[in-house]
Amino acid sequence: MDITISDIKNISEKIREHIGININNFAQEALKSRINNINTTYDIRNIDTLISYIENGKITPDDFLHHFSVPFTEMFRDPSMWRKLKDDLISNSKDRYFKIFLPSCSTGDEYYSLLILLDEIGILNSSHITVSSWSKKTIATIKEAIIPAKKMEINVANYKRFEGKGNIESYFESNKIKNLQKNTEFLNISIFDSKMPINQDIIIFRNKFIYFTQDTQNIVLEKLHNSLKIGGKLIIGIKENIFLTESTNSKFAKICEEDRIYKKK
Repeated sequence: MDITISDIKNISEKIREHIGININNFAQEALKSRINNINTTYDIRNIDTLISYIENGKITPDDFLHHFSVPFTEMFRDPSMWRKLKDDLISNSKDRYFKIFLPSCSTGDEYYSLLILLDEIGILNSSHITVSSWSKKTIATIKEAIIPAKKMEINVANYKRFEGKGNIESYFESNKIKNLQKNTEFLNISIFDSKMPINQDIIIFRNKFIYFTQDTQNIVLEKLHNSLKIGGKLIIGIKENIFLTESTNSKFAKICEEDRIYKKK
């Protein structure tokens, strides 16, 4: 469906009124893509129908938030980043308790990758993981931990490039990841929420900045900065860049530019 600027304005007003979020935080092309994702899910052919569904509650606020998220990712995506994270955790793991935050999750792929990594290096029990999403339905899906069979081929390939210790399929039974969800806290909050976890050692927030406007990127970066402890690591997508303003240089130091790993000053 071709979505115009006028359409976005009308939809934004209805979403703010009935769902309580400001979608103008997102870049225009990202908005069009996400709205079309919802239209496809509900077989909606025009904007008036979408607005009607929102007004009449045929699309509930939580369903909207669930389908508005970007569901396209995979386990151990960008394997070199996961190797560097593993090496960093191993070198700093003696007598340490790690706090790791994955904000705004739309799928569980990175969460499951993290669980396997922590299990393989023996620090799953000495780590506390926080996973957040603004959709309760998304959180329930992540907890269910079922990986579609069609995604396993690329997951297996990524795991091999990550140089995992064994066979990734050994972590699954009937496409469901075995019970590794220890010490995990699930929060139903958005990235704009004031109640963000604090004193985190690592925040994994990959391939999300690209969907925000520049002003919103700055707001989100400030929140992530506040959520990290001094010396804590922020990991973003390899095609993203947080060094867009002078203030960023005072907040973060580059650890690995290639894999977009930064440290809070």
